[in-house]
Amino acid sequence: MVRDDLESRIRTLEDRAELAELVAFYGRRLDRYGMTYHYPHSHTIEFTGPDTATGVVSAHAELAILPTPFVVALRYLDEYRREDGRWKFVSRRALQLYAAPLADLPDVLAGRLRRRWPGTEPAEADIPEKLATWQAYGEPART
Repeated sequence: MVRDDLESRIRTLEDRAELAELVAFYGRRLDRYGMTYHYPHSHTIEFTGPDTATGVVSAHAELAILPTPFVVALRYLDEYRREDGRWKFVSRRALQLYAAPLADLPDVLAGRLRRRWPGTEPAEADIPEKLATWQAYGEPART
């Protein structure tokens, strides 16, 4: 991200203890993952100025959060900026339609508590219920 350009920060990092701490942090975060695969489905970009743009990316991911196969459907809301002729991310926000163990997917899709990350309580999904277009349409009947 432009504001916290991690790549340039690492390149200029002189404090090796801070670098070791960063490596250890990501090691702990990623230790539980096996294979992951992320599929972008569509990407819409709107130029908001000569050097700025916003984007929407619909996607899904298949994750092995060991030992459980996991699936996620999401929408990224991006902001981009061109600096020195190169486009960079300013921000990225991920909205989840669902996130659940693969075996639970049929039951998860029928309810509102579709975010079911390991070690957390089931929670409401970010989309579509919170979107103005969904609210204008009205809540469908659930059986």
